[in-house]
Amino acid sequence: MTDMSVYKAHRPVMLTGDILACQGLGLLSSVIMTRSLYSHVLMLMRMLIGSQERLLVAQAEFPRGVTFEWASEYVRTYKGRIFWVPLKHTLLQERFPGYPTRLIDFMANR
Repeated sequence: MTDMSVYKAHRPVMLTGDILACQGLGLLSSVIMTRSLYSHVLMLMRMLIGSQERLLVAQAEFPRGVTFEWASEYVRTYKGRIFWVPLKHTLLQERFPGYPTRLIDFMANR
């Protein structure tokens, strides 16, 4: 089981569009990491579900395609190391009016 204290400490400031970069412990991850620092990346999405704000991850998986999962569950069950990579949100907000709402709408309507 993963120590969730680091995730819980940073979760309040994680935003839509931030990245989780992973270094898995499996054979396929090892092969991928011969050419990359990371074996997998996911995008964080902060969404209001009912009256509760939730943090989800979006990832592309073969053969399922793009999938969504609670970020806390992904972090808790992942076998390997996970790094949070925050984006420069002020730059995105200047260049793309409506960010992150438009990004969430785009992802939700696919």
